[in-house]
Amino acid sequence: MLSMDTDSFNRMVLYYNSIMVSICGGVFMKKYYKGILLGAGLGVICIVGASLRSPEELSTLYLFSFWFNRVMMGFTFSLLPTVKTTLNKIFIGLSLGLLISFMFYSATDFKDLMGFLAGGAYGLILIFCLQYNKKVL
Repeated sequence: MLSMDTDSFNRMVLYYNSIMVSICGGVFMKKYYKGILLGAGLGVICIVGASLRSPEELSTLYLFSFWFNRVMMGFTFSLLPTVKTTLNKIFIGLSLGLLISFMFYSATDFKDLMGFLAGGAYGLILIFCLQYNKKVL
């Protein structure tokens, strides 16, 4: 039987916990998951909107690419450091949302202007949702 004193065991547990925190990112992973889930939800809304706007049936690959663009937008916004002022949040949300949407818009021969513009609105939604802080009295 393997015997271990309490100090050795505690050191081993602390070492294991530090490894797990560095691998998983600790509490910061919550922000990444939240960003990806928000992006996925906005992507579903985008797919529905694009399907309703389009006169012809859109391909599955096109719709997946549209959805994935929104997921990556959510992930990108989750990587941002905390932005203090509302004006900076608006500027960063719009500009980064439009930039990420422009990647998809340009890849589709500039066919879905509404989807591109929605990227700016989604950028605002993402930055305000991911950087919302409750003020406690």
